[in-house]
Amino acid sequence: MNSRKIIGKSAFFFTVAAMGALTSGSAGALESAIITSAPSYHLVGSNLTNGCVRFYVNGQHDVPAHHGFKLGTVQDNGKLLQASVFAGACGGKAIKTVSFKPSATDSRTIARSSTTVDLYWSVNN
Repeated sequence: MNSRKIIGKSAFFFTVAAMGALTSGSAGALESAIITSAPSYHLVGSNLTNGCVRFYVNGQHDVPAHHGFKLGTVQDNGKLLQASVFAGACGGKAIKTVSFKPSATDSRTIARSSTTVDLYWSVNN
């Protein structure tokens, strides 16, 4: 057999095999991304205390007594969010630290439309 024919057939075979592997691999990656994507929420933090609450969500946000603040978008990925409660102004030693885990089954979840969901986190004394 001619060496050109052998090289040509081998190259064609490996090209087809590589295309098949890439196609099935990208489909698997796309399926994995779809299955593992967590829902996201617009989180609103409310301070129901007489002091200051510092929310550690998308940065650090100090919320004065009896006020609320839009903390941004968070995902339902199982991670706990943290906040610190201070007796007066924010800073110094916190009197309490609280945790919150975003969840679709939370009673504080309110759907505003089919694409926007608000989640409220209220911190009490």
